Amino acid sequence: MFMDKQELLKIIEKARVEEWEELDLAGNELTELPPEIGSLVKLKRLILGKWDSKKVELIGNNISFLPK
Repeated sequence: MFMDKQELLKIIEKARVEEWEELDLAGNELTELPPEIGSLVKLKRLILGKWDSKKVELIGNNISFLPK
């Protein structure tokens, strides 16, 4: 599921408030992770890509920047 930047920030905020331990951002064509990711203190697993065996392709992102 592709999310625009505003939707992405909303889902990150929801994950923060609800203290998610896992967040799946695969397939969003990200080139960088927003700094707001750092607010997810309960996060244990961040999914940025996965294999789609039906399409025989990798669904992922093109991350070139990670916030500190």
